[in-house]
Amino acid sequence: MPIFDGKKIFLALPKNNGFEEVFRIQLTNLGFDVTICSLDSMSKFKYSSVWQRVYNTFRKICLNDYAHKQELIQKFREKLVLEDLPKLENSYDYVLFIRPDMFPIELFELLSSRTSSMIGYQWDGFSRYPVDEKRLNYFDRFFVFDPDDMKPSFLPLTNFYIDPSSADECNGKALNKSFRSAFFIGGYEAERMAKIKQIKDAFNSIGFDDKFLFFSHSKSGRKVIERNGMDVIDKIVNYYDMLPMVWSADVLVDVVSKDHMGLSFRTFEALGYGKKLVTTNAMVKFYDFYRPENIFIWNDGDVDNLAEFLNTPMVLVSKDILRKYEFVNWIKYVLNYGDYI
Repeated sequence: MPIFDGKKIFLALPKNNGFEEVFRIQLTNLGFDVTICSLDSMSKFKYSSVWQRVYNTFRKICLNDYAHKQELIQKFREKLVLEDLPKLENSYDYVLFIRPDMFPIELFELLSSRTSSMIGYQWDGFSRYPVDEKRLNYFDRFFVFDPDDMKPSFLPLTNFYIDPSSADECNGKALNKSFRSAFFIGGYEAERMAKIKQIKDAFNSIGFDDKFLFFSHSKSGRKVIERNGMDVIDKIVNYYDMLPMVWSADVLVDVVSKDHMGLSFRTFEALGYGKKLVTTNAMVKFYDFYRPENIFIWNDGDVDNLAEFLNTPMVLVSKDILRKYEFVNWIKYVLNYGDYI
């Protein structure tokens, strides 16, 4: 019988890389009856009138007010959520908010009366997406992704990897480890490009194949990507569609954002799927799974040491550590359920 057979969970999270489907499948496989509220952070927003657009342009140009549009987007999100409130069930065993800053306070008020377990996770840095005290006060357990955001009332939480057999079953594609290559995928951020190009050139200089993929809405961003010899993708890749690219590569590349020091999904995919990792996030050395044979912390121009790292056999990580960062343990820890690590 599945671990959470018959339990009801309400999950609120951003519509990002298809993660709402990842959670739906993984939670359903564990026996949950799942209700999901997912919000697109930007792309579906439309001005309600030409005058609203003109007024926003006026505030941006004449008043240097770039926050007004974000306020409009937030109100737009809230309207979408509030329209669905009558469809909610009377009770849930668990309510989990990921990125709670995105959701209207009315949703917190309603759901707190329909569950005994309100849980929140800010899976990006507070410096980028702060959560106000009014929302924080609704949670029985609250987790943070960035170590810099920790305080006594919060709990630490990393990202996770999903079991490769279940991922393969969902995606219908077999594991493929037949060629040696490095893999990077991410959204275009101008401040990261020089570092990423440096790492790509280092791989090329030692004869490694590579696949470096970027998504960008911006025409200027797309030109920069192509000028640096990397590939532009037309849309954000669904997580399950991306996994075969991860499985096919021998080395995953991770370049940390300036807005947080938490560990990316690439880190845990490397751990769970037996890949080497090249990362600019030096915080990784403080985690229990860090092995210098498996994880290379990039310093500028460190090509000789990179080559030595790539030629060094990997070291096996204990099964307990692997289990600790798999989704099943992750959700048990988040929900404070059963025998988790």
